[in-house]
Amino acid sequence: MKEIGRSKSAQFIVRAPTDIRRLLDEIKRLRKDNEELQKLVDKFSEANRRLRIVVANQK
Repeated sequence: MKEIGRSKSAQFIVRAPTDIRRLLDEIKRLRKDNEELQKLVDKFSEANRRLRIVVANQK
């Protein structure tokens, strides 16, 4: 039974560099997606601000 645990631990250690690289790549991808989404939010916020000004001036 101990041998199975050691085997699993060894597999974990061997895979760690690849798994860590994949996780870091995923973080990088998500940060890029977040930046793109933030740009869209900023555009919509500005459009909303302008629309509110137009509506307020029509009253």
